[in-house]
Amino acid sequence: MFRTSILTGLICLIGFSSCGEDQDPLPNSNELPEILLGTWLDEWSFTSGYAYKDKLYNPATGQWFDGAYDPWSMNPRPGFGIEIFEDGTFSWSTVVSTGVGGCQAYIAEYLEGKVEFVDDQLVFSPDIRRKKYHSSCNPSMNFDRNEPTSAFQMGYRLQVQDWGLGRSHVTLKLLEGSSERAFQTIKQN
Repeated sequence: MFRTSILTGLICLIGFSSCGEDQDPLPNSNELPEILLGTWLDEWSFTSGYAYKDKLYNPATGQWFDGAYDPWSMNPRPGFGIEIFEDGTFSWSTVVSTGVGGCQAYIAEYLEGKVEFVDDQLVFSPDIRRKKYHSSCNPSMNFDRNEPTSAFQMGYRLQVQDWGLGRSHVTLKLLEGSSERAFQTIKQN
């Protein structure tokens, strides 16, 4: 399920900043707000200076990470996040990893499809949703499979964060239901 596989893992990895103030969602309209268009990176990718990789998974070839062993072996290293296009399409890639005592495990997920703005909510309708799990110490648990492509909706909050030295960035929090559990991204300029 989307919420469990992407959001729960990401919340553990993404640091939330209390700088700036949340802005209310944009006025009710079913048009995708222009401010939401573009590339939004998770905080790790943004602060590391990595650019978003729109094809972490290539549906045409069935290949992950441009053929590299894992996303950290890609050259250049990819950024993770979401890209929303003017035509209402999106691509979303995430990787969550953990490692203990030399055992690395990660889960990567790639989605692409349409996004609509309905009643102050973003409604994502993926056409492609692929997930890969890899464990270096327990390979019998590894998988690479298609996931259900049912639509899901998320609330959002926009925030301007002051990073000091005259630098500020717009962040987008995608909210799970009515809770404050969120996937936070930063607008890539």
